[in-house]
Amino acid sequence: MGTSSAVRAGAFVIGCLMLFIAASHVPEVGRESATWASMGVLAGSLTAATFGAMAFWVGARGIVARLIGTC
Repeated sequence: MGTSSAVRAGAFVIGCLMLFIAASHVPEVGRESATWASMGVLAGSLTAATFGAMAFWVGARGIVARLIGTC
């Protein structure tokens, strides 16, 4: 079952945005390491990075497959 090019491109863009958001919160973990708030920031950024990486992979894999012509 294939997905449309728009879905693949959307997954790629969303994945890139989520990875950027996760990376932008990494400095906050260091600044807030003395409080319990850092655990929430760390958990949130790891969650965003996980889902962002999955969305990025699905989008990039689909785009590359489309460019190569295997889909």
